[in-house]
Amino acid sequence: MGWRVEHPPLPRLRPGVPASVHLTVRPGLPDRAAPSSEVETHEAFEREPKNRIRVARQLVNPHSLVNHTAAVLRAKKPDSYGTIGIWREKCLDLRVSPKTLDRGLRIMNALLTALEARGFRITVSATDKLETHVTVLGEPLQLRLEEKINRTPHVPTKEEARYPSSAPRWDYAPSGDLTLRIHEYWPRGTRKSWSDGRRKKLDQMLNDVVRGLVIVADAKRAERIEQERAEKERQEAARQRALIEQRRREEEERLRTLERQAESWAKAQKLRAFVDEVERQANSKGISLAPGSKLVSWTEWAREHADHLDPIKLGSAESSEADATEPSTRQASEHGEQQDSDFS
Repeated sequence: MGWRVEHPPLPRLRPGVPASVHLTVRPGLPDRAAPSSEVETHEAFEREPKNRIRVARQLVNPHSLVNHTAAVLRAKKPDSYGTIGIWREKCLDLRVSPKTLDRGLRIMNALLTALEARGFRITVSATDKLETHVTVLGEPLQLRLEEKINRTPHVPTKEEARYPSSAPRWDYAPSGDLTLRIHEYWPRGTRKSWSDGRRKKLDQMLNDVVRGLVIVADAKRAERIEQERAEKERQEAARQRALIEQRRREEEERLRTLERQAESWAKAQKLRAFVDEVERQANSKGISLAPGSKLVSWTEWAREHADHLDPIKLGSAESSEADATEPSTRQASEHGEQQDSDFS
């Protein structure tokens, strides 16, 4: 039997602190889709012994990009990490030490030559940011060759021991081990780097690198197509919402027009009734209603005004209803014409 542990009571919550916390599990990234037939074709091609990519022992008749990169890098001095840095140069993305430069160039030369033979296009960035892109299955992929850097605690010199704050914390030294890396986030779970190992060197993995490029490009293309499909759906949904909102506004305007017409009609009826009553009172009082008289001129004017207000009398109610039922057929020029919304 184990020991019975007493649990001390929890402290009281401070004011405003909730007594419970609800956690929401966010869905993870979707697994990548099954590879296309193009991937299977390329994988079968790379497995054929006759298609094996071989790295030459000497750099003879190199690719134009390799030749230019070699000329630039050999003129550079190592940085604090022991690697050769390039800035504002249109070169291949290599981050290696002077000792491994020749081998790195030979690896890139073999890889670039093989990629172009397979119909893939290689480009380098023309901006300040150094990037090498390989276009595979229509998708640009960033590729980099880099050397692993070892980090060890710095041993202070006698001078640094006197001023410890001036001494660096670490020392950095190139390891001689190279890594080819595909700098792409998608897809999840796909191999994107190949490095020197104890049993196998990077020189022997270049066909695997090509297969990896094809797999990543295929997944990236599928993701792009899915994003484009989702974007089209989003735009269509937005269009439908805008259409519904337009119809809602048109219906509101239609109702407002109807209410204004009803108010105008009621006002016209009221005016006519008022004029009729004025005539009745005049007859009862013996006031002359002869043509041309002041009262008759007034009643004619008042009835004309009532007719002017009456949408049924003018026939504007029917025309307005016809316009409201087919708002999409209205021409843009109509917006520039001032219309009397009260059918006056």
